Amino acid sequence: MKTILYGICGIGNGHYYRQLPIILELLKSSDIQIIFFAYKNSLSLLREMFQNNENVKIIEVNVPYY
Repeated sequence: MKTILYGICGIGNGHYYRQLPIILELLKSSDIQIIFFAYKNSLSLLREMFQNNENVKIIEVNVPYY
């Protein structure tokens, strides 16, 4: 199984929705696991969409920004 680490900015929803087509295409393969680093909006959206997908692991991170 191949593992992909994928980070998505959580400021707003745009970053998540622009990445979603890529994510869905990657998950079509049964031999790919994706580990997401996410926070704020992207964290909520990922948890909602992929909560029952065993090929997805979501890790909450803190990203300091100014």
